[in-house]
Amino acid sequence: ASDGVFVGNLHSLLRDYSESLKADPADHAGCLRDLQAWSASNPDGKFDFVVIDEGQDLRSMPQLCEALGCLVRNGWAGGRWVWFEDRSQSVLNSSAQVFVPPSQLSYRLSRNVRNGRLIAEFANNFTDNKAAPMDIPGHAVATRSHASKEPASRLADVARRVDELLRGGFKEQHIVLLDYSGNNEALSAARQVAGIGVAPWSTHPRGKIIRYSTVRKFKGLEAPAVIIYNINGSIDNPDPLFYVATTRAKSN
Repeated sequence: ASDGVFVGNLHSLLRDYSESLKADPADHAGCLRDLQAWSASNPDGKFDFVVIDEGQDLRSMPQLCEALGCLVRNGWAGGRWVWFEDRSQSVLNSSAQVFVPPSQLSYRLSRNVRNGRLIAEFANNFTDNKAAPMDIPGHAVATRSHASKEPASRLADVARRVDELLRGGFKEQHIVLLDYSGNNEALSAARQVAGIGVAPWSTHPRGKIIRYSTVRKFKGLEAPAVIIYNINGSIDNPDPLFYVATTRAKSN
């Protein structure tokens, strides 16, 4: 936060106003009570304007969303705010109750950078949770798949693919490795792939280092070339992670 501006996630914001949420991240009801009490003492709210991204993941937390409204000047109903979401990329299970923003204004996209037909069709080959390709044109993304018979051979397969990308003109900072089923334990232990050092994702690449992350942590981000590895067994319906992972790539 700086000069009244906050950039961060919902939990980190609300913890500053809720001792209940700070003590127990699952105490959503307590958080709402805390924010309602705060709002009674601060009727003008905190923020003049609120921008919410990845809103589809917040719908399953209605009490936290209602608590957030206490910080918006004039609340959800009369305040100034904008809500962005993509329902097909929700990675949280829906609860019996969901939050519905009190008003809706749809924006017509003119350029598609996430759910192009090539990516949607590629993802649909591997999961029963089918993505519906949008009719808005997007950039072309080259796709390919590879099956490893043994888990131990996966890093060798990843290394070969990294080498192909580098020889094809990509630079190390253009490549991101996404661990689908784990937390990059194998890469952390190996410290290298294709003879090149690897390090956890950061927004500032350093030297000749290939960055890695998990699908969940990389959600909302992108890279020119993305390698998804460590997919164990089948991709279960309605798990949306594979679709989320494939839509991180800008070109390959």
